Order: sequence, then C-alpha cells, then structure tokens
Amino acid sequence: MTGGHEPGSRPGFFRRMSDAGRVIFGTPRQAIGWESIEQNARLIDSLWQAVNRKSRNLSEVRFHQGGRIDVLGTAALHRVPPGAVLALLAIRQRDTYRRAYGAGLLVCFLMTAWIIEMVAFTWTGSRWLAAVEFLPFWSLLTLVAFRNAWLNWQLRERRIASWRNFLDESDTLFPRLP
Repeated sequence: MTGGHEPGSRPGFFRRMSDAGRVIFGTPRQAIGWESIEQNARLIDSLWQAVNRKSRNLSEVRFHQGGRIDVLGTAALHRVPPGAVLALLAIRQRDTYRRAYGAGLLVCFLMTAWIIEMVAFTWTGSRWLAAVEFLPFWSLLTLVAFRNAWLNWQLRERRIASWRNFLDESDTLFPRLP
C-alpha cells in the first residue's frame, strides 16, 4: 500500500502530525523557494515564447523597391484577394497596438510600485539589490513595448524601415489602431 492508509480509515497520529508540520513549516522545496523559482522560470519562458512567436498566417510578404509592402503581389503569392491581405495587416496592427500598450502599462505600473516602495521604506542592502534586479526586467518590457510600437508604425505606413527611421520619421511614438 503506497498511500499510507486505507481510503475509508483515518490516518495515524504521526501521519497527521507530519502533514500538519508540512502545512505550518513547509517542505524543503518550499524552504529554498523552489516552486517560486520554477514559476518565475515558466513566466520568463512564456514571455520569451511570446516575443519570439513567428507569424503563422502570412509567412512571406512581397515588397516594392522602396521597401513598401506590395499588397497585390502578396495577395497573388498566397492566392487570396487583396482585401484579405489588408485585413490581415489590420489584425497585425491591432495586435501590435495591444502588445505595445500592455507592455508599456505594465512597465509604468511596476515602476510606480517600485518607486513607492523605495521612497516609503529605508534603503538597505536588499533594497539596492531589488533595484538592480528589476532593471533587466524593465528593460525587456520596455523593449517589447518599443518593438511593437515600431512594428505598428511599419504596418500603418505599409513599409519596412529601421528603428532609427521610426524615431526620425514617426509623428508619435505611440501605436495607433487601424
């Protein structure tokens, strides 16, 4: 019998006390925070997968000489009407809009919470460590927001351009809906 006691019977005194001790004090896995480490690793992995997710609907896009998207050529390549390509571009623009604002709002919320915590409490070594540990996460979220705003601008302008062109030529850094 692997469960320790029969399904209809009550567990023994030592079994109940060890279960109560685990609830109160936790297990060695909980003592070192292994579940928290695994949850954070899964979060980082899911964020990485979201950033690196490849497009599955329109694998190849045709471009004119100047870098502008050739809607008719792309439609002919995939054997769909040009309206379907424009609809897909609008869907992509809406997706980049949501991702850019979602990541940007998350950065603002986390930055505000961090600033409140740092101002409200005394500065200790652990506070300095928290300040340094959050920088890569904020940087990643800021880059996700910037990249999606840049992609949104490319879809809005219907052309491929560098991030420098986006900063130089865009009338606003905020994404727009189609």
